[in-house]
Formats: sequence, structure tokens, C-alpha cells
Amino acid sequence: MDHGKIIAEGTPQELIGRLHAPNILEFSTEPVIADTDVHGIAGARETRLRDSRWLVSVDSLVEAIPSLFPILDRTGSRLVTLSTHRATLEDVFVSMTGRELRDE
Repeated sequence: MDHGKIIAEGTPQELIGRLHAPNILEFSTEPVIADTDVHGIAGARETRLRDSRWLVSVDSLVEAIPSLFPILDRTGSRLVTLSTHRATLEDVFVSMTGRELRDE
């Protein structure tokens, strides 16, 4: 549901499966790296920049995380934060609407 409208139906597993990537790599850099550089992360499916932090849907964290470091070296950016999590229903919502649940 988004503003009273149904935007997707299915079980939680089906909805999360629509992301086509089970993991989210979230990081911020100084300066912020470009979208074209983020797409160089191994297995990157979908990328979103939210408040100067990147959220990247990836197939494998074991492949994605090490592939980030050469990008940082090449761009001269410094890694500020890095976290990971399994894809959730909130990630599905953000992917479909471009907004987080708490956004107006």
C-alpha cells in the first residue's frame, strides 16, 4: 500500500523475490561516488542514492564488498560507512516508490 493504493500483491517472499537480489549493500563515501561507478560493484542489480548513502541490491555480498574497494581507490573516495542486510519488505517499497516508509 502507498497512500491508500495497492502497489503490489503477494507473499513477503514473493515481493522480496521481485528485487532479483537477496542482499543490500549500504555505504557512504566522501566524496559521494557516481552512479556509473556504483554499477561497477560485482552483482549490482539496482542502485539508489538516499541522503548521500548508496543502497545497492546485490547477488552476493562476498563478491560485492571486495569489488567496492578498487572503485574507491580509482575515484579517490573515502569509505565512511558500510553495512549489509538481507532484502526486506521496506527495500521492496523503496524500490517500487522511490521513497522510504517514513517519507511523506
